[in-house]
Amino acid sequence: MPTLEFRASIILGSASISFEIVRTLVERLPVMVTPRWTRTLAQPIAVEDVISYLVASLDKDVSKSTVFEIGGSDRVSYLGLLRDYAKIRGIRRIILPVPFLTPRLSSLWLGLVTPVYARVGRSLIEGVRNETLVRDDKALREFRVRPMSAATALERALKNEDQELAQTRWSDAYPDLRGDAKWGGVRFGQRVVDSRTEPVALPADQVFPLVEAIGGDTGWYYGDWLWRVRGFLDLLVGGVGLRRGRRDPKRLRPGDAVDFWRVELLEPGRRLRLRAEMVLPGRAWLEFEVQPNRSRCTLRQTAEFDPLGWLGHLYWYALYPVHGLIFGNMLKRIAREAELRGRGA
Repeated sequence: MPTLEFRASIILGSASISFEIVRTLVERLPVMVTPRWTRTLAQPIAVEDVISYLVASLDKDVSKSTVFEIGGSDRVSYLGLLRDYAKIRGIRRIILPVPFLTPRLSSLWLGLVTPVYARVGRSLIEGVRNETLVRDDKALREFRVRPMSAATALERALKNEDQELAQTRWSDAYPDLRGDAKWGGVRFGQRVVDSRTEPVALPADQVFPLVEAIGGDTGWYYGDWLWRVRGFLDLLVGGVGLRRGRRDPKRLRPGDAVDFWRVELLEPGRRLRLRAEMVLPGRAWLEFEVQPNRSRCTLRQTAEFDPLGWLGHLYWYALYPVHGLIFGNMLKRIAREAELRGRGA
């Protein structure tokens, strides 16, 4: 039976092994020692372009088996990918090229830095001893697919991941997040997620208004003086601080400012997602979700952090006890305040 075969070099996309290895190395290593093999040229292709080729092949008449070599629009080495990723993320890295370190030794080092991807990564490194470039442009001549560059593929991978995470309901997606938060949170790719819950003896429509009123004159339900200190420190380093307040004391809409947060997503009566606009070594989100259960509900609070390099990781774990204290008590105070108002109604 005639078969179409597509051969690709490095495939880049959110959750792809190549992308995760590049990301982990850049994010975790302030100084990178790069052996000779990292300068071997390849032709990385975005996973979206691979899918486009596969879809296009469904309508192609096949009379004989054919091999198509596919690759991105530019030729770049692994070292080039590391530099592109660092530039996109705004991370400065010191790169020290060395003429030694064989792929075998490099794979052992990879096992220390990225243990999750070590086994597959070792095979991948062994496979890049030689150039993996498109020598036959038959795919470009016979398909209308025009692949993007490696840098664009990296940007798309990060953007697609952001969209997927913004739509994720953590309690449904990950069993580890269904109970109370674990120390340090749970890792999701590059991000760290800290999620906790509190049962409330009230229906969801009586609880969510307190969530929607957070910040501004209402305050943050616990440790307001700590929030003011954080706002003052933010001002000192050029941030917005707490001076913005809120547009409306009770109602929010997407795009509203809430002190040094911004409303990224609002599902009325159910879910509020805030994106931090304070100065941080990374990106942060704070999300509240009210999960109805007949005449009761569960209030879930999720803090999500995308650390920028090793400073971001240091920031998260150094301040985790403080965050745990503030977020944990904030959640309990919201639940308690809702129940008190429910009794007085």
